[in-house]
Amino acid sequence: MANLLIIESATDICSVAMVKEGKLAGVRELLEPFKHSERLTLLIDELMKDCDLGYQDLAGVGVSEGPGSYTSLRVGTSVAKGLCFGLQIPMIALETLKGLAMGMQLENPEANYYIPMIDARRMEVYCGVFDSSLNVLSPVEAKVLEEDSFKEWEEKGQVVLGGNGAEKTRELFSGRNFIFSPVERCQAIFFEKEIQEKFSKNEFADLTYFE
Repeated sequence: MANLLIIESATDICSVAMVKEGKLAGVRELLEPFKHSERLTLLIDELMKDCDLGYQDLAGVGVSEGPGSYTSLRVGTSVAKGLCFGLQIPMIALETLKGLAMGMQLENPEANYYIPMIDARRMEVYCGVFDSSLNVLSPVEAKVLEEDSFKEWEEKGQVVLGGNGAEKTRELFSGRNFIFSPVERCQAIFFEKEIQEKFSKNEFADLTYFE
């Protein structure tokens, strides 16, 4: 079993998690907003000590690839690349919106569709649509929200909206049949299953060209 570090830095807060020999072994979160560049490496150091691991024990590093805050994502990616280059281990790209959908599903497991949203600006969000098996039904896009947005999914079954972009839809979608998830941000722990699956299949990112 491999020791895999997960880095999530897509929004204003960040988190790291460790999968140690197939099990979630530790989590560290930084709730103070936009302190990624100051605290992320320290957060990882703390997590490694929590899990009684040295950096040489890592088999791979997973990093949330966005969409999200450009600056925050850049910090997470830079740290992940630095670790992987230095340790000569693979990097695994993790889909931010899918991770968010995984967290939403944990809270509302019986829904038909999950629509995670990351706040962009004004009434725009980054979003995607996932089914109950977390297959992508509508690819990631920057979408300007309107009163009838996502109507086609609402007509087919129960829809859960989540992420920090969902809050601004409450008034816009008033009276519609949506469930609002309490999950506001993606967290590193949501990627526990995905990182192990990708690592076992050797689905690694290109360290040189990954952005």
